[in-house]
Amino acid sequence: MERQPSLEVELGHRLGRLTLDVGLRVGAETLALVGPSGAGKSSILRGIAGLLVPQRGRIVADGRTLYDAERRIDVPPNERGVGLVFQDGALFPHLSVAHNVAYGLRARGVGRADAAQRATRALERFGLAHLAGAKPTSLSGGERQRVALLRAVATDPRILLLDEPLSSLDTATKADVSTELAARLGALRLPTILVSHDVGDVLGLASRVAVLEQGHVIQEGTPAELLATPASAFVASFAGVNYIPGFATRRDGLTVVAGEGQTTFFSTDSLEGPVGMIVYPWDVAISAERPEGSALNAIAGPISRVSPLGNRTRVAITGSPPIVAEVTEESARRLRLSPGVVVVASWKATGTRLVPRSPGNGELGSERGGAAGVGATPG
Repeated sequence: MERQPSLEVELGHRLGRLTLDVGLRVGAETLALVGPSGAGKSSILRGIAGLLVPQRGRIVADGRTLYDAERRIDVPPNERGVGLVFQDGALFPHLSVAHNVAYGLRARGVGRADAAQRATRALERFGLAHLAGAKPTSLSGGERQRVALLRAVATDPRILLLDEPLSSLDTATKADVSTELAARLGALRLPTILVSHDVGDVLGLASRVAVLEQGHVIQEGTPAELLATPASAFVASFAGVNYIPGFATRRDGLTVVAGEGQTTFFSTDSLEGPVGMIVYPWDVAISAERPEGSALNAIAGPISRVSPLGNRTRVAITGSPPIVAEVTEESARRLRLSPGVVVVASWKATGTRLVPRSPGNGELGSERGGAAGVGATPG
């Protein structure tokens, strides 16, 4: 029976004040590794590629050991079968597109003539043959990323690693490249790790997401699982939802949640004890005054940020706790929403989902508590 593509990573390494301690298992799929700058994401990719020697751990691809600290196995980078796409593409500016693609093959020991022929065929397969003679400096951002991806996959790698492949692209180009990238990754069926600081960039690309904080994976699951039940305020910030820690008790058919300070919230979920309240931004209404009706939950405060999101608008409100709402463009114009305007954010008890919270995970008053979403991505 043919062995299924697989990648197993156990990696421990000290990086200044940060200690990496990560275990990952990837099959013929795309795993997104998301987290803030400085969490160790790129260092994990460098360790897999052989550009960093971990102090502890092992890396196994398709049953072949690429690195084992205890057994002192360290396969050279050019023999690992790893395709690596850097954030800026890392194309050689003095070489043509065709020579950039051929360079990856030459680095794997392919002869000059054979590398040139394979590069030509690869460019044709990717629909980039018309760029063969162009220099990287004359390419658009999207074209550079396509060429960088092609250079990586032209070597027929066992593993594909992509470091922030969309972060340098404008919104329109990002959407275009993301669609093409999703199709390419699906066809390749390789163990692929895609690093990003923005979960919005990876939701359509990854079958699973691992969230990295301070060198540790704090939650892993499908995009839907992370969106539905973020394990902490940190994860919620990447999922683009509001996460408010509190303590829940049942009262008169509702769940009453004591938040930070004297704030009280209501939910129709039946859960008691330490909880995290999950409120989707699109369930939050904005008004100039507290509305009458069925919305039992309300937070007042000044707007800190207004961000267009397609035909919707996300509004960050500095309340106690802070919260993010998502409204229509028409509502944003009608209410004249802008930074500094004081508004009331309200939502129904049915819009407050509750998940268990371990003591110490998103404690009241912690700097990670409260809302997450617009502007919540750490630098």
